[in-house]
Amino acid sequence: MEERQEIAETMGRRIARLRRKKKMSQRDLAARLGFKPAFIGRVERGEKTVTIDHLLVIANTLEVTLDYLVYGGDDARLKLRLIFLQDLPQEGRDKLVEFLDALLQAYRVITRLPRSA
Repeated sequence: MEERQEIAETMGRRIARLRRKKKMSQRDLAARLGFKPAFIGRVERGEKTVTIDHLLVIANTLEVTLDYLVYGGDDARLKLRLIFLQDLPQEGRDKLVEFLDALLQAYRVITRLPRSA
């Protein structure tokens, strides 16, 4: 699966989980945001990517940070490593991403986690 698609699907599931936690339907969330319910459904299924402006509105409405919507948490250890990775040459980043993907795959196999857990 393409990385961008996987991110969209993971973020969509996160939005759906947060919406349900607040006991809101897709229609409720759409009304608060000024969107159509079908748009919310497509976002939650990862079929539609959204602009940063839309993400900010969604995050504020669901009372979470943008960081949480995108990354799923605010683990400072991971943020520091991401900053370090951004400073590497592209070739180094590519190799590290491949390595991390392999580690994550091995972890999923060992722990039998769902693909996008």
